[in-house]
Parts: sequence; structure tokens; C-alpha cells
Amino acid sequence: MALIGAELEEAARAGALPAVSIWDALNWVATTHGERDALIAGSLHVSYNDLRVAVIQTAAHLRAAGIEPGAHVGLLGTNTLDWLVAFLSIVSAGAVCVPLNARLTDAELVAAVGVADVTHLILRPTYRRRAHDTLIDRLLASSTLSADRIFTIDGELVGHERAIGSAGPPGDVADLEDPDPESVAVILFTSGSTAAAKGCLLTHQGVVRNACLHGARLDITSDDIWFSPMPFFHAGGLIWGIGTCLVTGATLAIQEVFDAGECIELVESIRPTYFHGVDTMYARILDHPSLSPQTFRSVTRATTIGPPELLRRIHDELGIEGIESKWGLSEGYGNLTLCSPSDPLERRLESVGSVFPGIEYSVCDPRTGDHLEPGSVGEVLIRGCAMEGYYNDPNATREMIDADGWIHTGDLGRFDEGFLYFLGRAKNMLKVGGENVSPLEIEETLQGFPHVDAAYVVGVSDPARGEVPVAALVATRERVLDIDEIRAYCVERLAPFKVPVRFVELRHDELPLTGSGKISKPDLEALLANGIQRG
Repeated sequence: MALIGAELEEAARAGALPAVSIWDALNWVATTHGERDALIAGSLHVSYNDLRVAVIQTAAHLRAAGIEPGAHVGLLGTNTLDWLVAFLSIVSAGAVCVPLNARLTDAELVAAVGVADVTHLILRPTYRRRAHDTLIDRLLASSTLSADRIFTIDGELVGHERAIGSAGPPGDVADLEDPDPESVAVILFTSGSTAAAKGCLLTHQGVVRNACLHGARLDITSDDIWFSPMPFFHAGGLIWGIGTCLVTGATLAIQEVFDAGECIELVESIRPTYFHGVDTMYARILDHPSLSPQTFRSVTRATTIGPPELLRRIHDELGIEGIESKWGLSEGYGNLTLCSPSDPLERRLESVGSVFPGIEYSVCDPRTGDHLEPGSVGEVLIRGCAMEGYYNDPNATREMIDADGWIHTGDLGRFDEGFLYFLGRAKNMLKVGGENVSPLEIEETLQGFPHVDAAYVVGVSDPARGEVPVAALVATRERVLDIDEIRAYCVERLAPFKVPVRFVELRHDELPLTGSGKISKPDLEALLANGIQRG
């Protein structure tokens, strides 16, 4: 079914989107906005017409290499045109793409390939040479992959005489499978910030639907340039970035791997209208010496996932009037709540927005699962946007999605007039001497202290109280924190059992991150438990 711009936007706002595949979205945008830039990568500009041609040709190479519909194709690399073409070609040819986290070690990549039953692997040769010289040998020894099923994307020979991109058939639309919109397009691993990552089964229709709802809520059009330093192998880059541009005709401007200084240079030269990054990215940008008051002058809308204090800094110091926070999870196709750019500033700073049309919400008691009265604080439940399940893990699927179709997100929150106020992870609540303690509450308190740029709280075991809160703090640029003053600040504002027993000062580059740029709480717990001190 072809997509039509005005009808698509209207359907998105009404929550009644047609059943379409990712190939349908690409075909529509190339037909409607073919001459417009699909991608800006440094000095490289690629039109939607050229992108569609590249996808059709690459799909032919996939078929010639023996990649059949339904095959699980691992894709390893960073944000590049090659990655984008490979992803679109895989799913448009009817295969299932398994984006692999480029930050993982060889051992972790081998494990991920095994979990997802990857049958073929495509990777960038420059990436392999730089960081994974031994990866191929490990994969061949530890997985069901064979040498003739490992390829590089630009034609360099890995183990097959018909490597992807090498001389071969030119390809045409007949080489595409016109995938069933309800079929699985992606096995997307959860970011693993709080637990072991699992593979979410996401359909073509679900990916397109979320991208449409996301773009419509943000008023993204073909006149926009969407800047995305978010990695393609997570929802922030794949669905919010690639997907939203495909269904709106906006231009996707990318950074291969996030670096604050380079990011500032790209924003100044490309002049995007929209920017999205996680809190750690914004924090590094805000404290970078090359940032000027004019750097983000072209950006009218921006989103992040972070505390109100950070959003206010983005508004005040970067001058982005349309800043807001968003919320979602991979199991629900990524972003699920947003404000509209026209909503009052305080609502955009304090809440994470309202749910998209066609999605139901509720809160429940995280211990009993009982639904609570409107306005209550509880675990956030979402229905009407669920993944097909975790790949090959029915028990974990049943724990996440109940018999009535509700996704149990594990996040605490409350709804006020339909707007969600995020209160932290229900599953990460600390149990301090029998008291439930929210790390988010302590983090928000700490971020109110002058010169604290970021604060992260985890629990470490304690023989007397079970566990106790410990805080990692990052100072604003060229500042040294006075830990005694910070402790006194907390004592005035928090109950005694909520005051961190220890404060550890770190630099931004010392914080352990997941592949999507979020803080890895398990790794941070290990770091702080070892007693590393700064300052």
C-alpha cells in the first residue's frame, strides 16, 4: 500500500495508520521527495532517489549471495551511508535485520549472534580492521555462521566470492519481496542499561507506525533537517531517526560516532532544525569549550531523556525553545510519549509528554499488578504498541506483556491530565533499611546543587541496611565540587536514609555507557562499589 503524505500525517494523528512495510515507506518518500537529500554525512549528500536505487541494487546482491526471505542478517557498524543502505536492503528483501552494537567486545558480539540465531553477517571492513581483527575467527568457532555467509558491505572479500557490493546483477524492484507489513523486520536488542539485553521482535508495520506518530507529534516535515548522533543499532537512531525521516521526507544528518567537539562543528555547518541526543551527549556539548551561543541557532525543536534541570540548561544555554523530554522502550517500538512543540514550556520540561493516539495507558502496583486509580504513582503500563515478543524467550515475553496485552514497562510514573511524569525505574528502587528509595529523586536533588552537571545514584550492598545509595557526580566545566557542601545540601532536602553515604566525582568520559549512550547502571554499580574516588 502506497503512502501519501497528507493522508499519512492525518492517519498518524488519528492513530489509524495503514498497514505498510519499511519498503513502502522508502518507495513513497523517493516518489514524493526524490530530489531531496535523504542523508547528509559530512560532505556527502545522497538524495532519496539515489537511496532507493542503492537499496534495490544491494537487495539484488543479497539475493545473489544466498540471503533468502526470513534469514536473520546481523549488521555491524557505525552510523554511515553503508549501514543505512544495508539495513534498508535487508528488510526490503524480506530478511530480518539484527543490528549489532558496535561498542560490544568480540565475546559479547559472538553471544549476541548466537542469541538471535544470525544466519548471515554484514560488517564494514574499516570497522573490522580497526577493532575486530579476531571477531571472524571467534564467530566461525563459536556460532553456526560459516565463512561463506560473512560479508563486508562495500565489496571487500571476507569469505564469499560474491561479497555485498561487488560486481553482479544491477537489480530492480522485482528483486524486492514487498514484505508483509505484519512480518518481523528487525530483532532489536534492548539497550541493556539495567539488565541483560534481549532481542525485541519488531514488525515492519510497527516500525513505520511509531515513526509516523513520532514525526506527526513533533511536526516534522520534508523541510526539516534531522540531526542524529544516536547510534543506528538502537531505537533512537533506527526508528526515531531513520524511520521518522522516511515517513516525512525530512533529511537525516548523521555523525558516525558521537564526539562533542565534532558534533558542534557539524551542527554549525549543517544547520539542522531538529536535534536529539541522550543526556550524556547534551552534558558534554554544554561543557565543551568550542560551544558558542550561536551553535544551535538553527535548531527549533530538540528532545532528550533527562531531568528537568538538564532540559532547562538546554533551553537557556543552547537557546532551543522547543526542547522537551520523551519516554519509551524498545519493547513498544521506541518513543511512546511526547509533548507537542506548542505545549507550555514548564510542561515540556517537567513531563515526558502524553501517549500517542491509539495507545492506552495505566499504572499498577508494581508488587501486585493491580491497576491503580488515575493520578496514582505506580508502574507504567502501555497497551496497543507491543512487540511480537522477545526472540526465542517466551518466559521473558510473558513477564513483559501480560495476558491482556499490557506492557509492564518497569518504570514508575503518574499521569496528570494525560501527561506522564517519569519517576524512575520500579525495578531499580533501592531498599535501604526496609525503606523504598528512588534513585531518580536523589539524582534530581543533586542536580539542583550549583556546578553539578550530572548525577547518578546506585545502590551498593551494606551489611546493616541491605543496600545504601552512592552518588556519582560530574562537575560543570573547570569546577571542583565540595563534597561536604553537597552532603549538607542533601541533608537539608532528603530524609536521612536517602542521603548518599558516599559521593564519587568522575569525569564524563569515565562514566560507563551502553551502546545507545545511556548510563550503564550495572557497570556504574561495580565502579562505585570498588571505591574509586575523584576530587
